[in-house]
Amino acid sequence: MTGSTKEWSVLAAANLPLFALLVLIGSHREDFRAFYTAGVMWRNFPGTSLYDLHLQMETQRNLLGVPGLPFNHPPYEVVLYLPLSLLHYRAALWCWRAFSLLTLLFASYSLARISDFGLKPRDSFLISLSFFPVLLCLAQGQDSILLLAIISASAYLYASGHDTQAGAVLALGLFKFQFVLPIAAILALRRRGRFVEGFVGAGAAIVAISIAMVRPEGATRLIELLHVELSHKALAVHPAFMPNIHGLISTAVERAPTASLLTAAVSLALILLVGLTHRTADRPLELAVASCTATLVSFHMNPHDMAILLLPITLVVARLCRGDRFGHLIVLAYIATPVYLLCLYISSFVLYALPASALLWILMRKSPCASSGQAGSLLEN
Repeated sequence: MTGSTKEWSVLAAANLPLFALLVLIGSHREDFRAFYTAGVMWRNFPGTSLYDLHLQMETQRNLLGVPGLPFNHPPYEVVLYLPLSLLHYRAALWCWRAFSLLTLLFASYSLARISDFGLKPRDSFLISLSFFPVLLCLAQGQDSILLLAIISASAYLYASGHDTQAGAVLALGLFKFQFVLPIAAILALRRRGRFVEGFVGAGAAIVAISIAMVRPEGATRLIELLHVELSHKALAVHPAFMPNIHGLISTAVERAPTASLLTAAVSLALILLVGLTHRTADRPLELAVASCTATLVSFHMNPHDMAILLLPITLVVARLCRGDRFGHLIVLAYIATPVYLLCLYISSFVLYALPASALLWILMRKSPCASSGQAGSLLEN
């Protein structure tokens, strides 16, 4: 069953000391420093200088006195950090955490609304706070919760039959294009034309705005920065920390070129498999499957990015049937914080690609837990 509010409250409360510890350990080395630096740089050096790696490192070192963390997101996201860059770093960080909590509340409401109407927003929020990647995202000051809210809003609109608006909202998440593009590709394979039209239209506008902000030279520098990060171990996330196909294959195959080819082939095959073979009239389920697939095929992923899996996780929790022991086991594997701490200790979050694969299988299989349920019938056009 889905569990009571009291049970989810206990799980969420148990994570509070862990969150405090993560905040303490990561002091002045949070990922938010890259966003804060980008805001400061845009105020002082607007335009192409935003993606000058040397200038980023120097500015961040002068501001915070710690080694630099590069800002590698599209420039339109900088708008969010401009007002925060006027504050002292610690104040800006806590303001961003507060904003992220409010965003999580919005995402929880959207998730509850599309989960067969059998889950209260309060329970959805408590489930979110019980999920370790969410705590990690809050502690690091990352933007994965914002992406979760965008995907959740898109899923709600899509479930309500507003395909064009749903696609346009999803395009707002292009600051993490490695997740958003696979979702759009799967919907395109399913011939959801209006969704794709909304996504392409809004996406084109975002790209145009971004290029106008930094000019073609700045866009070229961003591409070069991404290439440097992928080939530079000091800047990139090690595959052992990527809980997806890339992480699994890179850990098993020593030769980097071979691992990259295998990753691309397996990822493409999975997108085609999900996009062409899995048909359902249940629109929330369709977006959940696409989101889960996107995390598995993403070429770059951090543990905190697993926060976007709350869409499929919430859907599974809301639809768990009595006696579905395998489903209960997978949900437990995701919610169990000690398992994440073990993965963190042995520096191998890659193991979480396995339960993510099992979660995708649960969503795709033909059973009462993944069938056209109440939400599909009530929200369908």
